Parts: sequence; C-alpha cells; structure tokens
Amino acid sequence: MSGALRAERPEAARIVLNADVDKVLVPLDVCEDNRVADSMLTRDGLADMTAVMRDNPVVAMIRDTFPIYIDIWREFFGLVGFPMDDVITVALCFAPDLVTTTEPLFADVVLDKGVARGQTVAYRGHQILPGGEGAKTTRIANGLDGRRFLSIFKAAMACYERTAAPTTKA
Repeated sequence: MSGALRAERPEAARIVLNADVDKVLVPLDVCEDNRVADSMLTRDGLADMTAVMRDNPVVAMIRDTFPIYIDIWREFFGLVGFPMDDVITVALCFAPDLVTTTEPLFADVVLDKGVARGQTVAYRGHQILPGGEGAKTTRIANGLDGRRFLSIFKAAMACYERTAAPTTKA
C-alpha cells in the first residue's frame, strides 16, 4: 500500500486494509532508513546504470530526472539517496521475500479530523486508540534486503536496453 493513498485518500486506504485478503504494508520508515541505503537510488548508482546501459531510454529518463530528487532526500532528510518505496512495494508482487515482516495483525486507518487523520494504526494488543477489532490479515514489513532489491531493479531496467538493429545483406 502506498503512503500517498493513506495520506490523500484515507477512506480508500481503510477499505484496502479492511479487505479480507492477505496484505503486506511497507512503511516508509523501512525504505527511508540509511541501514537499507543499498536499496536507494544514488548519483553513483545512476552513473553505474548509465555506463552499463548505454542505449536505454528508460535509464536515460531516470538519469535526467532523478538527480534533483536524490539531492533533496540527501540534503533535507539526511538519506544517502532516493528511497524507492513504491518500487519496492511493487517488487514484492514477485519477490515477497525481499522483506521480513511481522506476524499478521489487524491494521486500520484513522479517519477522524485532526493531525492523526490518514495515519495507519497496527493493533498489536491493547491500544489507547479506539477500535482494533478486525481480521488479522496485514503483515508489516520491518526489514529489507536492499542489495537484492536494487539488483532486481537494475535487471528490470536493463530490459529496456535497445539492441543493435539486425543487418541484412542484399
């Protein structure tokens, strides 16, 4: 589940979290942690990708667009690079073992007006917030294999590499 969904559409996030299906919630604090810096996009990583994938329009777009984001996350938030939280969440669709998780628990979204609106609450027992009744179908990521994720990301980007056009002899 994307953090943007929770913040901008908390009602939709509540529907997703309360759905009776197994889910993995990837909190931003997992992706935005310098302990998993090897999962972040850095200027060095961009240079490496550009050197290896020379004729790749997707990598060229990333190279041209992302330096400002990398700099913002480094300068304003003290991170080593750009945390790719949404990309990590998508990667879990085919590599769910990229993250370690909690046991399944009930999670909900605060809908009340005020500063807590849109916040996700994971019920781990007695809570000071009201509620807490629901199916335990949400596991929360608490660790990330950053190197493996970045390797998968780079391999996916390499799929867009252009190959030399075949030559035909007339």
